[in-house]
Amino acid sequence: MLIAGKLLCLLGGGAVASWWAERRRRKRAAGDAAPAGGAPRPPAAESPDTPPPADAIDWKQRLAGYSAEEGEIDRRLAISGAACALATAGAWVAPPLTLLALPFLGASLLPIVRSGLGALARRERMAVAVLDFTSATIVVTVGHFAIISFGVMVYHASRKLLVMTEDHSLRAFADVFGERPQTVWRIGDGALVEIPLESAAVGDVVVVRAGQTIAVDGVVQQGLARIDQRCLTGESQPIDRAAGDEVLAMTQVVEGEIHIRITRAGQATIADQIAHMIRTTDDYKSSVLSRGERIIDRGAPFALGLSALMLVTRGPVGALAMICCAPGYQMRIGAPLSMINYLRAASGRGALVKDGRSLEELGAVDAVVFDKTGTLTEDRPTVAALRPAEGVDRDALLTWVAAAEHGQSHPIARAILAYAEQRGLPIGAPDHVAYDAGLGLRVRLGDDRIQVGSARLMQRLDVALPDDIRRAERDDAAGSTFVFVARNGRYAGAIELAPTIRPEARAVIADLRARGKALYIVSGDRAGPTRHLADALGIKRVHAEQLPADKARIIEALRAQGQRTCFVGDGVNDAMALKVANVSISMSGASTAAVDSASIVLMDSDLTQLPALFDLADDMRGNLRRGELMTVAPGIAVAGGVAFLHWGIAAGVLMYNAALLVSVANGLAPLAVGAGTPDRDALDDRAARG
Repeated sequence: MLIAGKLLCLLGGGAVASWWAERRRRKRAAGDAAPAGGAPRPPAAESPDTPPPADAIDWKQRLAGYSAEEGEIDRRLAISGAACALATAGAWVAPPLTLLALPFLGASLLPIVRSGLGALARRERMAVAVLDFTSATIVVTVGHFAIISFGVMVYHASRKLLVMTEDHSLRAFADVFGERPQTVWRIGDGALVEIPLESAAVGDVVVVRAGQTIAVDGVVQQGLARIDQRCLTGESQPIDRAAGDEVLAMTQVVEGEIHIRITRAGQATIADQIAHMIRTTDDYKSSVLSRGERIIDRGAPFALGLSALMLVTRGPVGALAMICCAPGYQMRIGAPLSMINYLRAASGRGALVKDGRSLEELGAVDAVVFDKTGTLTEDRPTVAALRPAEGVDRDALLTWVAAAEHGQSHPIARAILAYAEQRGLPIGAPDHVAYDAGLGLRVRLGDDRIQVGSARLMQRLDVALPDDIRRAERDDAAGSTFVFVARNGRYAGAIELAPTIRPEARAVIADLRARGKALYIVSGDRAGPTRHLADALGIKRVHAEQLPADKARIIEALRAQGQRTCFVGDGVNDAMALKVANVSISMSGASTAAVDSASIVLMDSDLTQLPALFDLADDMRGNLRRGELMTVAPGIAVAGGVAFLHWGIAAGVLMYNAALLVSVANGLAPLAVGAGTPDRDALDDRAARG
């Protein structure tokens, strides 16, 4: 009768507390839905203003959702804390206080009861919800109120820590993609007019001054400014931008003033693409929750079977002690906590990981496949050689070409201008410029007519090219580009530009080789240049002249051979291969298709991040293995303690909660990993040692 009365008080008090909490929640929701005057607010979609895009991220709303979840956990934590205090006092000081604890305990147990009954009603397999419900029901039935209230309080405290960590990670993204300016200053009809951002169109010219945030992607038309683009590229120092340079939305003008011709606006900007990518990212916890729940599900029948065995051999107390510490229980807190903190560490190292499974999978990768152009090489070539005609000075040849390319922004022009500046040559502006689309350009420098471009331009102008230059262009194995120069209608020489291997590529390749990874290059480029690059980097496995579908088939073939693959690429033609690889990595600023297809994006477009990611992945795999051990070991210890040392329920619950705290500490361990990226000197040293 006493136990029945306690159970009735427990359930009745819990139901009343739950009804009261739900009533308060609905009142708050109704208050938020109506303005002060009492009239209901119209739905956002009926607003006369233009609604935001369907896939736009409302960070404030998402953060408010996280805060609401944290508030609910706070309430449950307070209720379970009150139950624990009163039940403990009732057990040790004044027994009547136990009755006061029962309503609080009932309210904190109701979610567990609802979840367990729902799982049973749906006839789900023996899952964690059923195990929770079974153990809580039995412990309460035999009257161990202090023990169960303590366990529920520790569980809610762990959940609180998990949500706080997740909330902090989301706020970190919100800080990066903060509020964009809602208006821009557009130049039109000779006047500067402030217009709504959504009214800005491609081709418009807008003005941005010091202290303002750029709201669009575009090309600088006029002016000079220093721009902080750390939030998109990870560069620690502001960079200078002048006429012809590209600027990106969500970066900030630190000094100066620039006029920007819009090339991408709204959802087409790089910042919005990344924001969309984050919005569509799998939930932080989903990948590891499934892993943790698999361990718990496997352990649940084992725990119930042991409990039944203990019931026969050690009686009800032994059975209860065993069921209170099922193997794998702590994984539902420790594993998501580890994953969230490792994702935070990855973002601190300049890598946006869309799916936590990718970081875990990266630790098992044994084959790394690289695209060539834009991945192992830079977009801008370098001047490999000056080939002046007989009687033409090398510096004069370079001066003519640099002057002709003055003001041009394409990669070849930038390479030639940078080389001329490096040699300290004066670069003057041409008097007149005429373009031959797809062929080159013709300029006037004083009394000289200078023609710069391809062999086809020279052919059109009836300028004969020497046989040795024609052979060099035809037989070139390095994939060089030749820019031909004529002066006053006569051949004056050529400039050879070679693809630029990324400065960090050699050290990164050496580091991956030292880790025992099989390395491949799969490229759509010609066989000669691809093999030349592979030889320079020491990569033996090369596939050249591959179509996009061919790249994907090569990845599938490697997987069929049992290799776990990581594909690194940045072009539209890499999207299919990125999709089929176990782990796919692209770089910020790559094609939209590549960024959307990749599971990891290197935000500062630097391959140095690769070894850092592999280090992080290895560390995470070790952390999760330790977490699994920490969840299985307590169950084994309790089984041994009950079977041989006659442990009771209190010992089992204490063992469980001690293991939970250790699992939480393991989940916080990634915070000690740090967010720094290894510098290239350190990478070179480590590769040399390898």
